Order: sequence, then structure tokens, then C-alpha cells
Amino acid sequence: MKGVVVEFVGFAGHQTDGEFARHLLWNAVSLEKMIIDPRPRYLGREFETGIEVARKRAKELETELPLKL
Repeated sequence: MKGVVVEFVGFAGHQTDGEFARHLLWNAVSLEKMIIDPRPRYLGREFETGIEVARKRAKELETELPLKL
């Protein structure tokens, strides 16, 4: 059986985004890969700052990846 790939589009780095991503990482048994796309659903004045914050928080999730045996 092939593993599941999840693409999280619109990841803004908010607390709820991180909680949802962590839940998938730790509980989706067949999860093989998670792609986090920090592009916002709309463009605002703080687009550049917001996308950099989202990228940083997405990168921090890597330290919480479960070990696969």
C-alpha cells in the first residue's frame, strides 16, 4: 500500500495551523509525506513578512517529526 501525501496550502504559521499539522504527523498512520505551502489565500500588505513567518514555523515542525522504523 502506498503512503498518503498531504499538501497543506495556505499554512500561515498560526497556532491552529501547527496543531493541525502536528496531529497529522503523529496520527496519520499511512502518511508518507507532508508538503506545506505557505502561500496565503489572499494578498495583503504584509504578504512578504507573513510568508517568511509561515516558512519559519513550518521549518520548526521538522524537529517534531516522528521517527519511522
